Amino acid sequence: MEINTNGFVRCSYSTPDDIEHHRKMQALGIVKNLTDQHHPTLVEQVHAMKQQLEGMAAQQYVQACLMVKLIANVLQHARLYYSFRRPAELGKYRWIIDGKSASIGADRWETWWSNFVCPILESRSIKHPLGLIEGGRYEAEAKFSVEPSDWKKAALQVSCQDATLDLGRMVRDRIRFSPKPLFGLEAVDVMTNAIRRSLIGNLQRPGWIKIRNIMIHRSEHYIALTTLGPEINFAGARPYKHVLDDFTRGGRTMLPEHHQWS
Repeated sequence: MEINTNGFVRCSYSTPDDIEHHRKMQALGIVKNLTDQHHPTLVEQVHAMKQQLEGMAAQQYVQACLMVKLIANVLQHARLYYSFRRPAELGKYRWIIDGKSASIGADRWETWWSNFVCPILESRSIKHPLGLIEGGRYEAEAKFSVEPSDWKKAALQVSCQDATLDLGRMVRDRIRFSPKPLFGLEAVDVMTNAIRRSLIGNLQRPGWIKIRNIMIHRSEHYIALTTLGPEINFAGARPYKHVLDDFTRGGRTMLPEHHQWS
C-alpha cells in the first residue's frame, strides 16, 4: 500500500510554555532509564537523540509529536481495511514523505525521520500494540514482528513476552522523500488547509461538508484535537463545535459490513 504524509487532520492547542515543558519532559524521559549496564554505543546514541530533540524548533517538535500519532492511527486503520480485503498488502508499505529543499535542510529533515520519528514509533509499538480484529488475516506482517530486547523492556517498563509489530520498521520498509509536488501530497494539503480554515471560521459549511465523505468513520470526531499541555475539554461550547459535530458521521468504515459497528 502507498501512504502519503504531509498535512495533518489534527490540531494542536498548546501555548509556547506548554510545548517547551512537554519537550523538556520528553528529553529527560529518553535518558532517565540509562544505567552503567547499557552499552556505551547505546548511551551515546540516546544522548545524541536527546540533544537533537532539545535543538528542534518548536514548530518542528510539535510536528514530530503529531506525526507519530498520525502514523500510528494510519497504520491501525489501514490494517483493519487490508486484513479483510487484501491481506498481502500488509507485508509491503511505500511511504512518500513531503520533502524539504536543500536550502531549508533536506538532510536534517530525513535524519530527523530516521533518528527520531522511527525510534519513537518503535517504542510506541511495544507499549501500545496495534489491535487485531477477529477474522482478519495478518500473516504478511510477520516480517515486521520483533521480540523487544530485555533492555528495551526495562527502559519502557513493559513485560511483554511475545513478539510485537515494530512500527518503526514498517515505516522504514520503503520510504521516499519527495521535494517535488505530488498529487497525493498536494490533495492532502488542500483538504487539511480547508479544515483549518473551517475551524477558524474562514470557510463556510458547503466548503467542508463533503470532505467527511472520504474520511474514516469512528466513534469520536474525525478531526483529532491534541494538546501538549494540560488536558482540555474540546467538546465544550467552542466556536468550532459545529464543525466538529459535522465530522462525526458520513465517513467510511475500514471494516467489512458484517464487522461494522455504529
